[in-house]
Amino acid sequence: MNNDISNGVHPNPESPGGREVWATEHLQRDLKRRSVQGGALTMGSQALIMAIRTLATMALARLLTPADFGLVAMVAPITGFVALFKDLGLSMATVQWQKLDHDHVNALFWINVLTSFFLMAVTFALAPLVGMFYGDPRVIGITFVKGAMFLGGGFAAQHAALIRRRMEFARLAFLDVGSLVAGMLSGIAGAWFGMGYWALVLVAVVQTFSFLVMAWGMSSWRPSRRVNWHSAREMLRFGANLTGFNIVNYMARNLDNVLIGKVWGQNALGQYSKAYGLMLLPLNQVHQPLTRVAIPALSRLVDKPERYRNAYVKVINQIALVSMPLVAVCMVSADWLVLVMLGPQWVEAGRIFSYLGFAALIEPVASTGGWLFISQNRTREMLKWGFIGSGTTFASILMGLPYGAAGVAIAYSLVAVFVRAPLLFWFIGRSGPVGARDLYGAIAFPSCLALIAALAVLGFRGAFTSVGPLAGLLATLALAIVTTGMLVLALPSGRARLADTMDLFRQFRPAGEKKSGDTKT
Repeated sequence: MNNDISNGVHPNPESPGGREVWATEHLQRDLKRRSVQGGALTMGSQALIMAIRTLATMALARLLTPADFGLVAMVAPITGFVALFKDLGLSMATVQWQKLDHDHVNALFWINVLTSFFLMAVTFALAPLVGMFYGDPRVIGITFVKGAMFLGGGFAAQHAALIRRRMEFARLAFLDVGSLVAGMLSGIAGAWFGMGYWALVLVAVVQTFSFLVMAWGMSSWRPSRRVNWHSAREMLRFGANLTGFNIVNYMARNLDNVLIGKVWGQNALGQYSKAYGLMLLPLNQVHQPLTRVAIPALSRLVDKPERYRNAYVKVINQIALVSMPLVAVCMVSADWLVLVMLGPQWVEAGRIFSYLGFAALIEPVASTGGWLFISQNRTREMLKWGFIGSGTTFASILMGLPYGAAGVAIAYSLVAVFVRAPLLFWFIGRSGPVGARDLYGAIAFPSCLALIAALAVLGFRGAFTSVGPLAGLLATLALAIVTTGMLVLALPSGRARLADTMDLFRQFRPAGEKKSGDTKT
């Protein structure tokens, strides 16, 4: 076996088949099929995770009191902010890096471990202050335990990243689902036996450390005590820029809640936060699993610009084709949607949701910009964009704040569509294989579909004014599907996108049944 570390090879096999931990060349031969099947598997596991969380929450809600949930939630803002630093972007560096060896990963592993100890110490130091702030000594113990959990993440980060680098999505799904089941079962058992709020803490502890145990069991790579710190210098820059972006983005995403709560009070904030959560719900359920697949897949194509561009454009075409008409229908049916999902006390949230929907139209495509920055090793540019994009978000929130939560929603959406998205498309297209024209091309046809679907639903609502919310939602959804489906079939650009969709479905055939042309991305 070749032991040349400089060529990215290390004599530590990941599997009985003899492939090295770092090897990704074999992914090139079947990257498209692997990516499509990995995306489906990841989204399936995400749906399963949602179902498990829902059922477990229903059980815990009956065994515990709202005060138990509230007590644990008090600690979340502190640990959530500290958690922004737990990985330092180094897991993503392992996934993206083109030539990787043991020295790289070993250095990153120990950096992650040392960082986790530091964050644990910081959280321990903050625990008494958290108790003083809330005037409840019980949160001190919760904060201590939450701080100790950073160790689990630090020791597991690189092992999970190596599995993700090799696009072994079945293992990743098993890690996520298995650790969640272990945590939830432990928490339910704890609540059953009278642990109270500690049962909720137990969920997180068991989930974190079971993930650690399984990640080590699934990867044969092991760290060594001798560390070549110099080998990780470039990767640290990559991770530092990514972490900086996450911090800036976190602040931008939470400023509206802080200011609305401060100026307009808890009722306005409650309505706004529910509307914002509804807007992000479908995006989070689709974007997160696609990101898990897209970044390692695009990273393997970064030295093949045309294949890279084609792969990315096909994905965002499909995202926009589905998301934009769906968001448009939800916008014009927002009052029905909120009544069905939340109840009549949330009517104002429906109005706010309809305003935020304009931003939601563009967000599914705009959010994929991170795939390009990370896979092309442009995290320094990503950090710069973070300041630019966050600056526009801050400005929109301040402009809308005097007019209440609805004013913030309107200003946020207008700036997102007419300022932030065009700036992002230009910023992305300055370099790399994907240009601004590709991004505008991805949203042009779906924008027309969204407009027509919205007009069709408005026409239906005008004609049938007495229909109930649930029946109305079902009817308008069916109407939108029929309307947009007919347009897709009637127009050449629609048929081309439909052909791409069918091509994606063909990737689910067994490998032996594939034609030679199917392997291209």
